[in-house]
Amino acid sequence: MIILLISVFAGDYQNLISDAQNFAISGVSSSIPNSPFDNPGFSSFFIKNYLGIDYGYIFGGFSNVLTFKGTINNGKEGFGFLYFNQIIPGIPDTRNALVDLNGNGELDEGEYIDTSKIIFKDAFQNIFLFNVSKKAGSFFYGVNIKIFYENLMGERGIGGGVDFGIIYNLNNLTLGLNLRDFTSSIIIWEDTRDRINPSIVIGSSYKIVKNDFKFMPCFDLVNDEYGFSSLFGVYFSYKNILEILSGMKKDAISFGSGLYLKGFRFHYGLMLQYKEDFPLTHRITLSKCFNKE
Repeated sequence: MIILLISVFAGDYQNLISDAQNFAISGVSSSIPNSPFDNPGFSSFFIKNYLGIDYGYIFGGFSNVLTFKGTINNGKEGFGFLYFNQIIPGIPDTRNALVDLNGNGELDEGEYIDTSKIIFKDAFQNIFLFNVSKKAGSFFYGVNIKIFYENLMGERGIGGGVDFGIIYNLNNLTLGLNLRDFTSSIIIWEDTRDRINPSIVIGSSYKIVKNDFKFMPCFDLVNDEYGFSSLFGVYFSYKNILEILSGMKKDAISFGSGLYLKGFRFHYGLMLQYKEDFPLTHRITLSKCFNKE
């Protein structure tokens, strides 16, 4: 659990900020973005003004995440924001609970943990993202400015970073490129620093429309500090009202559905990571569009 906690607070938030629609197609997002975080070119590419909220029940309840997001588009430029909050409740702090008879700082034979001295603390992570993007023909490009504020069992960290992204759209083909933390984001703690190394996401989607039905295969190729990975998804839509989604990546499969009604969009996504100790993650998104395409 502690390894998972450290992973989450050392930059793995990249996998936690996900719209339920993208989550249901294994996280594919560079060419099918639903927020500026997915691709900084999103706010000029998505020709609607909207507000959205995402909720995630992560790692079987190990943590809960909440995201608020929105964009404003005037036809040539776009502006966006995103606020992400993650809470990991009830982490046991046993640092002062060890009955250390020999003073070596380790739990040896004959020693024990005094449960009355265990303190339960919460950890949380906040990210504030501000976005601006522009349209140039079939290209949409933008920049994100990110501010991090984190609290890990009482120790506070603050930092920031920059993302850059491009979307290219030609008829039914869309290409996406997202350079996250391309200046190497830094989080400064009281006694140390964390560096979030740059990562690159390249992807594509192709829309096939026949009568009232739409089918869209999509993929992302990701190169980050964990190595190279690939994400694949498929998307079925009927009358732009009902969606069925599925995806796969290494050691995981995902499923989901979506519903569009009177300007509202609701999506649910489920991912099964069958080699993890906490295999199930649920995600829900609700958003409202304020102008028509």
